[in-house]
Amino acid sequence: MAISTSFSTALTGLKAHQTALDVTSNNISNASNPDYVRERAVFSTLSPINSIPGDIGAGVEISSIYRIRDTFLFNRYISASAAYSNLNTQEQYLKEIATYFPDVTDNGLYKDITDFFNAWQTFANNPNDGSVKVDLAAKTMALTDNIKTLKGKLEDIKKNINDSLNSKLTEANNILKQIAELNKEITAHEANNKSNANELRDKRDALEKRLKELLDVKVYKSGIVSKNAQGAETIDYEKDYQISLGGYPLVDNSTYHKLSIESLNANLMIGIEKQDHTVVDITKSIRGGEIGALLLIRGDEFNSSGNPINGTLGNLMISLDAFANGLIRSVNSIYSYSAQESVETDNINSPNTIPADLKNISLDSLYSM
Repeated sequence: MAISTSFSTALTGLKAHQTALDVTSNNISNASNPDYVRERAVFSTLSPINSIPGDIGAGVEISSIYRIRDTFLFNRYISASAAYSNLNTQEQYLKEIATYFPDVTDNGLYKDITDFFNAWQTFANNPNDGSVKVDLAAKTMALTDNIKTLKGKLEDIKKNINDSLNSKLTEANNILKQIAELNKEITAHEANNKSNANELRDKRDALEKRLKELLDVKVYKSGIVSKNAQGAETIDYEKDYQISLGGYPLVDNSTYHKLSIESLNANLMIGIEKQDHTVVDITKSIRGGEIGALLLIRGDEFNSSGNPINGTLGNLMISLDAFANGLIRSVNSIYSYSAQESVETDNINSPNTIPADLKNISLDSLYSM
C-alpha cells in the first residue's frame, strides 16, 4: 500500500473527528435552547481494500448524525405541558373573577347584602324615622350599584376572553401552516435516505408543543425508527405526519386546513372547513389547552342577548340575574302588602297589585292604580 494511501486513511480519521467535534460544539452552543435536541455523530468504517492475506481498512467516516431523542418521552412531556397551560389559563381568569366575589364578610357583595337587610330591620323597628328611611335608600342604592358593577365586570371578562380566543386561534392557524411547510422541507431534505433534517425536526417539535398548549389536537405519526449506536438508543418517527381536531384533519403531511373563526352574538366560535367547503362547528368538543380553558370559563352556549348560559361566567351571570330578580320580586311583594288604602285592627285589606319595576313610580300614584 502506497504511503499516500496511509495518509489518506489518516485524513479520513481527522475529518470524521472534526465533524464529531462540530456536532459536540453545536450541542454545547444550544445548551440553553429549550427547543434543541442533542445530536450525535455515528462513526462507520469505510469499505476496506481487498488484499492477501487480508483486507486493509481504508479509514472512517461519519455515516449519520441523528437526534438523541425518545418520542414517547417527548409525547408525555408535551401532554404535561398542555395540561399545565390549560390549568394555568383557568387559574388566571378564576383569580380575576374571585377578586369581584371576595369570601370575606366586610367587603363586596356579601357586605352590601348584609347592610341592605340590616337597614330593612332597622326600618321595621323605626318606620317613622326619616333618617332610617334615607339610610335604607342609600343601602339599597349601594347594593343595586354593586350588582350592576359585577355584571359589567363579568361582561368585560367575556370580552377579554373573546379577544384572547381570536389571538390564540390566529396563532394556531399560523402554526398549522408552518408545520405543513416544515413537513414539505423535511421530505425534500431526507429524500436521499441519508440526510437527517435534525434542525427542521427540532422546529417542528417546538411548533407541535406550542400547538398542543393551545388546542387538544391529536398528532399521528408512522414509521418508528430505533437506532442504537455507541451505547445510546434513540426513537423517532420518519414518515407520515397528521394532526386532527375533533375527528377532522388539520394537517396531512404538507397540506393543512385552517380553523374557521365564526361569530355568534359577538362571541367567537370555532369551526373546521371540510373538503366540501362546509364549516363544522367544533367549539363544544374543545376542552384542552389554553383555548379549551378559555371556552370552559366563557361558556359555549348563549342566550338571545349574547350572554353565556354555561361555563364559569355563564353560571355566575345566571346566578347574579336570578338573585337580582328574586330580590326585586321579594321586596316589591313586601312593599305591595304595605301599600293599602286603609288598615284596621284584625282586618287587613287585599294588597294592591303594583308593577315589579318601581323605578319611576311615586308612592302617591300607587293608591290610584
